[in-house]
Amino acid sequence: MLINITKASREYYHITFNFNQEIIDNIKKLEKREWDSELKKWKLDVYNLYKLISFYKGRKDIFFEFQTNELRTEFIKKYSKKEIEYNNKEQAKAERLALHERVKLLKKTLLSQDTIDFDYSKFLKKGVIPRNYQTVGAILGNELGSMLLTADIGTGKTIISLLTAESRLVNKVLVIVPNSLKFNWCQEILKFTNSKYFVLESNKSREKKVNQYSIEEAKYIICNYEYFNAAKFNFNDRIKKYGLTKFDLLICDESHRIKNPKANTTKNMHKYIKPIIDNVLLLTGTPISSKLEDLYSQLNFISPEEFPSKNKFFIEYCGLVYDPNAYGNWSVASGPKLEEIHNKLDGMQYRIKKRDVIKDLPKVSINKIYLEMTDTEEKTYQDIESGFRNIDWSKETAISDKKEHGKELSALTILTKLRQYTSILKLEKAKELITELNDNNEKVVIFDVYKNPLQILTEEFKNNSALYTGDVQAFERQQLVNKFQEKNSNLQNLFLTLASGNYGITLTEASNMLIISQDWIPGTTDQAIGRIDRIGQVNPCNVYIFLYKDTVDIDVDTLLTEKKKTISKVVDGEDFVDNSESSILSELMSKYKNKYK
Repeated sequence: MLINITKASREYYHITFNFNQEIIDNIKKLEKREWDSELKKWKLDVYNLYKLISFYKGRKDIFFEFQTNELRTEFIKKYSKKEIEYNNKEQAKAERLALHERVKLLKKTLLSQDTIDFDYSKFLKKGVIPRNYQTVGAILGNELGSMLLTADIGTGKTIISLLTAESRLVNKVLVIVPNSLKFNWCQEILKFTNSKYFVLESNKSREKKVNQYSIEEAKYIICNYEYFNAAKFNFNDRIKKYGLTKFDLLICDESHRIKNPKANTTKNMHKYIKPIIDNVLLLTGTPISSKLEDLYSQLNFISPEEFPSKNKFFIEYCGLVYDPNAYGNWSVASGPKLEEIHNKLDGMQYRIKKRDVIKDLPKVSINKIYLEMTDTEEKTYQDIESGFRNIDWSKETAISDKKEHGKELSALTILTKLRQYTSILKLEKAKELITELNDNNEKVVIFDVYKNPLQILTEEFKNNSALYTGDVQAFERQQLVNKFQEKNSNLQNLFLTLASGNYGITLTEASNMLIISQDWIPGTTDQAIGRIDRIGQVNPCNVYIFLYKDTVDIDVDTLLTEKKKTISKVVDGEDFVDNSESSILSELMSKYKNKYK
């Protein structure tokens, strides 16, 4: 059998031969190859052509013939130049495989121990005590260098990654997150470590506004995935101009966002960020969103030596075959090799399932999710807030809503409009979180002061959700609660207004709660949390409170916290002051009065 080799381009060669299934199968084993459907030829680079020739070394029935002697000489010269690089790749792959085998044993040993001999106090803020399994994660992350951290919501992915970075004593860490989580990371960095952050923003005025530290003093450089989504990404303008030419560690939160190799964000991160990164830590509760192919791009970041090409991954692990006539050019050839890929993952990932670490989790964990408005959203918000300028504060009462006179609004009406506006904006993030929890077969209780956002969410999740408000008859409400409490019912999400559902009902089949907007009264939030944190609850509870930065959300949350401190003093035995039912509305009105009068 004769295989003809001709020049395709500067770095590539075409090969042609009479049909031979063995040769085709061997070509498909190559890490990089391309079928030219118009020319009916295979296209290979220097390295993969050499590998194909190597497959038939010593065979007398297969011959490779270059179109000219000059072409043969050129190929040999090119391969000789790159031979060291290729050999280094093979050596790196062997070393990585050996490391993964060692980590499997280390992980098993660490998880069997009740206490871990690791002095985390040197790396975290005083008083921060990571849980045993979180310390294990940091040790494994440092051992591997690059790791996939696949942990259920509420198990502490953030503190694990921060402890990993701090104990590695790195200089610069690039943190790429969904836009809605940027400021959560800022808060967590300050809460858990003694390090500082800098947020990269496309809008320079916003960048100046959100940063309290300089980029030089910041260890953690934070940006969102959208920062890389331009078709013509300008590396110099977005990264290099800041003096950022090397990062010791890349942390990607919700790393399934880079599952699509064809997306601009993924391509730009591979092209511009990967070459200047030493190690990678990918965080996700759902590494596979829908199909095994979702894993490739993430694994290529973690271990390019083992997962060098999409084609090889699709064929070897996903059971696909390249088909130029199929949608997306791939069709199913056989079943995916789930056991094989699981065995591979075991050496490069740390999987944390909530049910396995229940005894180590706090009874109730309050998670504040800080969000940021776009410029357009912020302008709308400011337009609403500017209505305070027209208020006659000498006639305004703090807690009674006056009737509108023509176009003039009362202060309470404007305040309510601001709160309703932020509630609606939070729905996209709420949808993401609910979907992720539902995908993990978790039930969720969702509260809001306002009914309209809940109606929108109920419609979005109409196949597995119900709305619980004052409009629902009492016997129907109880039926909803009963169904929600059935372990195997398809009712996964219950949307409730705080006025109708914050007391008197038991919803312990859920251990997750979202609070879109908080009530004026401190006790209301605690009463709502009591729906899931009560007798009958066997799991630790996670409560997620959504807050937009630099808005009324922060004002409300700050005042509620201050009010709770007063209440706490009462509980601790000081002079009794009944603040448990006292609204923060008066204090909130005073703030806006002082700002606009």
